[in-house]
Amino acid sequence: MVFIQRFDENAKAVFDLILAEPNVDLNIQTTGRVYCTHFVRNYELGPGSTVLHFLADGLVMEDLEYFIPRVVSDPRFTSLNTRDSYGSPLMCAVNEERTNQVKILLEAEETDFQQMNSWGRTLPEQARRVGNDEIVKLIEVAENKAAVAKVESSAKTAELAFEDFENRLEYLNRKETETKQKEIHVYEENYKRKVEEETKEHEKKVQDYLESMELELKNKLMAMEREKNEELRKINESTAFKNEKNTIKEKIKKIQTQIETILNSPKKKLSAPECPVCKHELLPPKKIFHCTNGHAVCENCRSKLDVCPKCRES
Repeated sequence: MVFIQRFDENAKAVFDLILAEPNVDLNIQTTGRVYCTHFVRNYELGPGSTVLHFLADGLVMEDLEYFIPRVVSDPRFTSLNTRDSYGSPLMCAVNEERTNQVKILLEAEETDFQQMNSWGRTLPEQARRVGNDEIVKLIEVAENKAAVAKVESSAKTAELAFEDFENRLEYLNRKETETKQKEIHVYEENYKRKVEEETKEHEKKVQDYLESMELELKNKLMAMEREKNEELRKINESTAFKNEKNTIKEKIKKIQTQIETILNSPKKKLSAPECPVCKHELLPPKKIFHCTNGHAVCENCRSKLDVCPKCRES
């Protein structure tokens, strides 16, 4: 702040040197009153003033377009609306009726039109209080422009937000679809693998069952064969077999006699049964043999058979 206490014809060069310093603080504020000297007059700045307060309030020269925009546009400068003991730099320019400073400062987009000065008046209210019609008009136009810009910015923000929402919704729908497709694919793969595993397990169980049944059947057939052979041996060795054989012969003779009686009966002639092998009628004096299930064959075919031609029993 030492530099701006005396602003002379070398101001531009010194000003550029100061801005070229990377560590210069453009937002520094005075802690007390500062007395400044200029070509035209001397004046003082109140506590809390910044370099922009000095340019907006005290400087009356044609080079304002050079100094103020360079400060405001500098990325290190953040104190456009900073208040000193009276108000913001723009409020000071309005109060001192610095029309040129007001024009330049109103070009900044961050101007706060509703900030109050130490008397509790906003920027438009202070301009009307001072009574400078040109400055009042400048502020009204700038305020309306800022309001329109704010509405347009809000609309643009809403439009961008809606577009972002639509993009987000589309993204979420796409992710949901992809997730569902992945879940369906995983489910199908798991289901297919499960079906294959269960099919293999079922086939193995069926194969094991068939093998066990085949083994059991073989064992039963072998046991039945042994029993049959044992029974035949016992029958052949038993004398009771001979008696039973004679009894059977007698029964057969009786049956044959009954058959002849029936066949010779004048009431109704019945056809005799046929041998399923040679297809000849089983008429006397042919001998008839039958299996355990009662299927009959003639004596000529009996000697050629091991099992019944109908039921495959002995």
